[in-house]
Amino acid sequence: MGVTDEAMCRFCQSAEQTTEHKFMSICVRCDSLANVPFSVIGNDRPLPGNYMEGSVSNSLKSPVFKKNVFFRLCSWALLDYRTVTVVRHGLETSLDYIEKNLYKSNVDCSLGVAFVRAFMRDAYQNGSHIMDKSTQNIFSKSAQIIEQSRTIFGKDPKNGNDWKFKYLVDEDIWSKRMKYKPKNLLRLKYPKLPVSLGRSPNFFDYSNTDVCLLEIVNNTQFIHNKPMPCMISKKCWNYFLKDWKGSGYIQTHKLLLLQIAKARKCSIDEELYEVQNKDICSIILTEIVHIMDLNRLDGVFDLFLEQVLLCGYEGYKEFFQSNWLYHIIKAQKGTGCFPDKLGDNLKSRVKKAMTYFDDGCNDHSTGLGAAVLGLYYNYLVKESFV
Repeated sequence: MGVTDEAMCRFCQSAEQTTEHKFMSICVRCDSLANVPFSVIGNDRPLPGNYMEGSVSNSLKSPVFKKNVFFRLCSWALLDYRTVTVVRHGLETSLDYIEKNLYKSNVDCSLGVAFVRAFMRDAYQNGSHIMDKSTQNIFSKSAQIIEQSRTIFGKDPKNGNDWKFKYLVDEDIWSKRMKYKPKNLLRLKYPKLPVSLGRSPNFFDYSNTDVCLLEIVNNTQFIHNKPMPCMISKKCWNYFLKDWKGSGYIQTHKLLLLQIAKARKCSIDEELYEVQNKDICSIILTEIVHIMDLNRLDGVFDLFLEQVLLCGYEGYKEFFQSNWLYHIIKAQKGTGCFPDKLGDNLKSRVKKAMTYFDDGCNDHSTGLGAAVLGLYYNYLVKESFV
C-alpha cells in the first residue's frame, strides 16, 4: 500500500496507518473520516450495537464488532469515494514498481498495464466523470510503461515476448464499454479439489496456451473492421473449447482464449460466447468460494487474481466483493508489487515464465494485481458516481 506500520494516518494523526486501518477508514474506523457522508450507507441502514454511542474508534473496538460485521459494513460502503482513493493509491504504487522493474520482467506485466489503460479509458470516455490529477498521472504513467515495453519486448523472442507484445499488449483491443451484470452465476456442487490446484506440470501444461494463442494471432495479424473466421487446430479446440473439465488455470486459460479471440475480431457467435463465459465463470466462482471455505486462498493468490480479472472483465458482479478487495489490498506490498503466494516467503513457481524479484514478488502476479485494481477502479467509478 506504500505505507508502513510506523506511519501515522494522515487523516486522524492518532493511529498507525496500517493496511487494515487505511481500509477500515472506508468503514468509518478513522474518526476524522467518520463525519464524511457515505454515498451508499443511509440512515435506514441497521448498524451494530452501540455504533453511534461515543467515539467511532471505541465502538469498533467492541467485541461485538466482529469481522463479519466489518465485512457487512464494507459491502454497504464499497461504492464510496474513499474506496476509490485506496484503490487508486494501490494502482499508483503498483505502476511505479512495474516501471522500475520492467527490464527484469516478462510481457505479462505490460499486458496488465494495457488492461489498466483500457479500464481507465472506459471509466472516463463519455465525459460523465472528470479525471483528477492523480488519475491523470496513472493514465500517463501506464502509457509510458507501454512505450518502454515496446523497446524492451518488441524484438525479444524469450517466452514469446515479441509476438505477445505486438498482438496482445494493446489497450485498443481490450477497450470496451464495461457493463456490469446482475448477479446470476450458478453455484455448482464442487468436487474435491486436486492437491496441486492446477500448479503441477502434470495437471496443466502452460505451453498449450501459447500454442493456441499463436494460432489465433496468426489468423488475425491484421485486424479488420468486421469479424473474420479464425481457424484453430483440433487439438486446441478439444483441449480448450470442447472439454469443460478441469479447475484452476485450465478454466482461466479457456476463458482467456475466448476473450483474445473476440478481442482480435474473430467471428464468434455472441450468444454462444455469453453462454460459454457464464459457464466458465460459474465454475470459477464456485472454485473461489470453495477455496475460501478451505482457507486456502493464500496458497493460490496468483490464480485468484487471474480469476477475478478475467471474470470481472466479463462484468459479473459476483467478482466485486469488499472482502475480496480488502484481501487484495492487504496482499500488496509497500513497494507496490504482488506475490503469487501469501503467508510465507516461499516461491511456489506457479508458472515457469514468471520472473521472481528479490522481494518475493513476481512480474505475473504484479501485472495481474495492477489490472485487478484498475478493474475495481472502473467498477467503483461507473457504479457509484453515476
